[in-house]
This record gives sequence, C-alpha cells and structure tokens, in this order.
Amino acid sequence: MSFPFARCQIVRRLVLGLLPVVAGWAQAANAGLVIHLIDGGGTAPANMAGGGNLMTIAAEAASVWERAFASAPGLWEVNMTLQWDDLGSGNGQFDQSTQGGNPNRIESGRIRLNNSGNVVFFADPTPWNDTEYGVYAEYERDFGTGLVNIGREFTDPSGDAVGRVDLLTIVLHEMGHGLGLNSDYQGYKDQRDSFFLTIKPPLPYGGFYVELAITDHLFDGVYPNALMTVLESPGIRKRASALDILVNAQLSGGLNPNLNPYAVPEPAAWISMTIAVGAVSLRRFALCRG
Repeated sequence: MSFPFARCQIVRRLVLGLLPVVAGWAQAANAGLVIHLIDGGGTAPANMAGGGNLMTIAAEAASVWERAFASAPGLWEVNMTLQWDDLGSGNGQFDQSTQGGNPNRIESGRIRLNNSGNVVFFADPTPWNDTEYGVYAEYERDFGTGLVNIGREFTDPSGDAVGRVDLLTIVLHEMGHGLGLNSDYQGYKDQRDSFFLTIKPPLPYGGFYVELAITDHLFDGVYPNALMTVLESPGIRKRASALDILVNAQLSGGLNPNLNPYAVPEPAAWISMTIAVGAVSLRRFALCRG
C-alpha cells in the first residue's frame, strides 16, 4: 500500500512523541476512521495560485474527517487516491472503487481534481489555518430536535484566495462523498428515501429529515452554507458542518460523531483524544514501515 513520504515522516514524529502515553491503551482504542492517502499523480493546473501542494492539503482535509469520526465503532479504514485529471468542467469528483465490511462502508475510491484550467484553484500553502479569509460565520437550524449547525464558512478572501476556488474545500467535499454520501454506495441507496434522509437515534439530534438534491448532495436551496452541496463558489472556504458529519454518520454507521472537529478540546477530553490519535498513529506507523 502506498503512503506519502512526507506524511509518513510527520506520523513517525507523532508516534515517537506519543508512544509512552498510548502503548498501554492502543489495543483498546483500535477504532475510528483512518483515511489512507495515495498520490495518484497528474499535473496541477498552470493557473493554480497560492503555492500549496495537493497532498498536504489532502492531509489536512483527512484529519478533519478523522477527528469527526475518531470514536466510530470498529476500525473504519478508507483508501483514497488523489490525482489531477482533465474533467472539462466541475471542480472535482469522487469515484468509488470498493465497499464492504460490517457495517458496510466505502473502502476505497479515487478523488479526481480538474486540471483543465477551466477552474482556477487557490492552493493554500498553510491549510491548517485560515488567515487568507477575513470573515467567519456559522449557521444553525432548528429541526425540532434542537439547533443543529448547518454551515461553517469563511469569506472576505485576500491575496491569492481572491476570486479562486479553495482547493481545501473541494478536497474536503470529495472526501465527504467517500465517507457515505455517494450514489454508488449501497448504504446511500438503502437509506435515501426520494429526496430525504432520516437522521435516526442514537445519533445526536436523531429524529429529523435532511433534504437531498437530485444528485448525491445536500439540497443547497435549504442548506446553502453546508459543505456537501453541489456548488462551491470562488472566494469561499467551507468547513464540515455538524449536518455534513451527521449525514455521513447516518449513512456509514459512524456512531458517536464529533460534530465540531475544529474545536479545541476541554482539558478532560485530551486524554481520550490522545488515546484515539495515538492508536491511529500506530496503525499509520506500521503502514509507513510496510
């Protein structure tokens, strides 16, 4: 199995630092989402600006989804190949390769990003911060089971981000398709009811309907600020909202989701997070060595 060299080096350092803490807990914490990133190659579009690298951006996007599902039952592994390709129009797409396991989940797929030049991307050289965007807003909706976050969005871009499509947003979006919201995935076919998906207990806020688009997306007429809508506009950076996370939790059996993977944990939560991150890192360390 391929695994990017730079990411392996980061993982090695993380493992060495956490090893004394997690050695006794790793087996018990052998659960949660792990996204294995594979560099599929291709040439970045000549008109892309910012100086960032696709695989570095993908690593940041993967870490968001992994934090969202760090407590999912069982070991949830997904192999995602990322590559540049001439898609003509559109920002990118996810192509499912395999699914399986118990619960049945997407196991592998390919994210293709458009290098035709028809989309002008901003490739953030520091995707772990959002300094290129000046305004941040969150949006909520009451579904009858409580107020649910339905959007986390940055606007007011500066520098190379002005007028360009944020590559981090697109990769985060396509990974979301690889975690459940995908028309080729059996769990999606089984649970989609016309234009609705039911979020069921014991998931947080369980008992409400999510409106879907004709395709495998959230309906942007109702949730325009959510990540998993059809269109991602220039000059905007979207984060994964609680609604985006709940949808994939429902589709893929991701119980106990972290609905705000961007929040700094309270001190008491650092212990459990250290266990989960350490266990994930140990598995990745084994892959880097393999």
